[in-house]
Amino acid sequence: MSGFDGFRGPARLRGFIGLLIVVAFGALTAFAASPVSRWLLEQEVRDGSASWAAHIFDEIEDGATAANGGAPGSYADLAGALEAALRAGVVNRVSIRNRACGCVIAIDAAAVATGGADLAGRLRAFFPGDALDHRGHDHSGADQSGATTSAGDATPEVRFTKGAFPGDPHDAADVTFLRRIGPDAYELRLFMDVTAMVARIRLMTWMGAVIVTVSLSGAGLVVARVAARSSRAAHLSEQQARYLAEHDTLTGLFNRFGFGARAQAVLQKCAETGTRAYLFQVDADKFKDINDIYGHATGDRVIEAIARMLRGAFP
Repeated sequence: MSGFDGFRGPARLRGFIGLLIVVAFGALTAFAASPVSRWLLEQEVRDGSASWAAHIFDEIEDGATAANGGAPGSYADLAGALEAALRAGVVNRVSIRNRACGCVIAIDAAAVATGGADLAGRLRAFFPGDALDHRGHDHSGADQSGATTSAGDATPEVRFTKGAFPGDPHDAADVTFLRRIGPDAYELRLFMDVTAMVARIRLMTWMGAVIVTVSLSGAGLVVARVAARSSRAAHLSEQQARYLAEHDTLTGLFNRFGFGARAQAVLQKCAETGTRAYLFQVDADKFKDINDIYGHATGDRVIEAIARMLRGAFP
């Protein structure tokens, strides 16, 4: 039995094996699709957040630098930087809400254009410090570190909308929150709508799972088919080699080796059963002369005719 004989069998069995391969690969890829989706989502959110954070702070800093005549570093607090960003048009709206008192202030590009207001002062009033906001609420009790308390988080939330920059990849999101976490440090928090992101990643992972399943299953079926064909070809080659070893290629009758093996088997059977065996010998008279005079092709036809007569007489 050759190494590929295991693939020989009914077509239904091979089809069932192929179906099992498809189901197995499908189950494996489906099992892996969920963690892959989560990993892709985490990577996209992480990369997107980092990109947004760097972009937003760069825009604010660029705006502050432009408003200050090209001299960077002149704005020591976030309020001054936001004012400069508003004046430079980098940010076109700033909204601040102090969650401890519910106070809200909003400044947009129109307010900047009218002028006459200390924007940095109004913005700074909503940051922790010894000051009153424009509604008279005292913010002096707020902790400079931005820590939360049982009475509420005194840390202000800053929401601003970036200006419209055609072709800017960051135009898709415009809601950003910053809060102060130290005297000179601010934390950026992004609120991103991941609905479309999840749907896109889910579609990508399931399409990938289907492609992998179909590809691997197809490869498995091709391997099984090739193995089956190789097994059949090897089996036929083995039969053909055995036939050619015992038969004459021209007449199909036993050659010397095949005749000897057959005669030995018949004589052994006669010895065991006590029966007799008969040997008929046919001598093609003048065959050599026919072969020499008329050629080998004619001689071959004579031999084939004799073989047909022998088969007819001794089927």
